[in-house]
Amino acid sequence: MDIENPSIMPLIKKSLRMMGIIISTLLACFLLLGVVLLLYSPGKPAPFLDENGNSIAGSISEKIHVRINGVDQGMFIMGKSTKNPILLYLHGGMPDYFLRRKYPTGLEDYFTVIWWEQRGSGLSFSADIEQSAHSPLFEEPEKMQRILKEDVLNGLNNLADIK
Repeated sequence: MDIENPSIMPLIKKSLRMMGIIISTLLACFLLLGVVLLLYSPGKPAPFLDENGNSIAGSISEKIHVRINGVDQGMFIMGKSTKNPILLYLHGGMPDYFLRRKYPTGLEDYFTVIWWEQRGSGLSFSADIEQSAHSPLFEEPEKMQRILKEDVLNGLNNLADIK
């Protein structure tokens, strides 16, 4: 087939135009999907509401990051009352926090639950985390306890780097 053949040129132009339309449509769909996801998933947990739809006074529903041993570690803090005892939920791998939507635990009714995603998992993932023979996973919960007592539950927003 000769590309210079005048009878094939309209077919080539029509094919290129169709490919352009398909690619433009796909890009528009991905852009629309991105906008919808941003609108419906603002990146922070929903507050606890009373029967009238008002935020429950004294409740907490936050997503925060704390720097421990030079590594940012993410967590969700959820509870209907900050006066309830603290339950520090340690985990790695599958983020159990997200399972609570489909399978509610009710823990937030009785505790202020800290869903901590330890270093290397979920919100705490970073490719820059150093691998060493000494694992800080065993000392970090003790440091997290100090942070919770000193900063988070006292309502301070300045979370210092604990070493």
